[in-house]
Amino acid sequence: MKTILYLAFIQLALLPSGRNLKLQSELVQMRAADQKILLDQMKANQPQALPDTMKREYSTRLWQIFRTYGYPDYDLVDTAGADAFYLLVQHQKNDTVLQKAVLGAMREKVKQGKASPQNMAYLTDRMLYDTGHLQIYGTQYTQDSIGTYIPLPLAYPDRVDSLRHTVGLSPIAEYIQMINSLTIDSAGNIYYGKKKTTDQK
Repeated sequence: MKTILYLAFIQLALLPSGRNLKLQSELVQMRAADQKILLDQMKANQPQALPDTMKREYSTRLWQIFRTYGYPDYDLVDTAGADAFYLLVQHQKNDTVLQKAVLGAMREKVKQGKASPQNMAYLTDRMLYDTGHLQIYGTQYTQDSIGTYIPLPLAYPDRVDSLRHTVGLSPIAEYIQMINSLTIDSAGNIYYGKKKTTDQK
């Protein structure tokens, strides 16, 4: 009995003291709802856009979270919660004020090793694109006249691979090749070539 209690104490001691499991769960659930809508639209070859009601609800809640906690980092909501928060903010293209505010806080968390530099790159490019500017890291793409995915215009095309390298992203040619290999199976799973993923950017 003493051994069981001792092990339980050790496990509790190893948990981060500031972890907010309720918030983490909420963010993961919000992300799942967001992704289901986008996946259904992709399967139906429809333009990807969240319903206006969800946009408003999510924007309001994301602002509440941000004003309360700042950027919810790995210490607060683990990688799953932090990644979910980033993606939800990224999809709020009608709230660029939120995107910009979150991005500023996110940069500081990346410096501290408490947020993903790759996610920061994606949010940077999305915020730039949503505000009418050229992207930096080449994460945002469109389709040409024959349906091939190509990067949206770049601010620094000659430096894009070195900039991507600084945040741990693969060369842009590999990234675009991966995007163009995207398929969706009958179960709704997304594949990039031979690699399966359920992550959407």
